[in-house]
Amino acid sequence: MENKSADLSSLKIDRSSDANKSGNNSNITKIIVTVVIIILIGALAYYGFNSLFAKDVEAKVVTVTKVSPSESNAVLTASGYVVAQRKASVASKATGRLVYLGVVEGDVVKKGQIIAR
Repeated sequence: MENKSADLSSLKIDRSSDANKSGNNSNITKIIVTVVIIILIGALAYYGFNSLFAKDVEAKVVTVTKVSPSESNAVLTASGYVVAQRKASVASKATGRLVYLGVVEGDVVKKGQIIAR
């Protein structure tokens, strides 16, 4: 009978080696999950730190006007006459000699300005 039990025990499947193999797989899985979690926490900390302490961007406000291409390259080319809007004739009531003339024909003058002596 010993022979029979010895023969049967040799046919028995040893499950202790399978348990060690699956344990190694679970350890590798735990390590990978831990590394991924650490990377995610690091990325969140980096972006959170940058959003809290980032320098503000200064914006400059400007006025924009729409200019057509013909206006941007404008050179005045015209023909015709230039006519004043208002014309005033200046004359003296007295006779005499002109000593000083402070304006030339076509100059703009202000009220009270001395134009001649």
